Amino acid sequence: MTLQTERELFEACADLAAGQRTAWLQEHCGDSVLRDRVLRLLRAHDSAQERGSLERSPIVTARRIGDFD
Repeated sequence: MTLQTERELFEACADLAAGQRTAWLQEHCGDSVLRDRVLRLLRAHDSAQERGSLERSPIVTARRIGDFD
């Protein structure tokens, strides 16, 4: 499986435990800059959910409205 976009990588590992994400991304993404960006997005997403400022993932909401790729 080759995942290349930030969105694909985010969606693929969003449900993994935080401790598993880095290893998963290292295995599936050879681009360290992209990997770091995805990890930052995941941390921000987790933080927003913990604070209750994110009722649902913006990606899930966007998908419900329509696909904007």
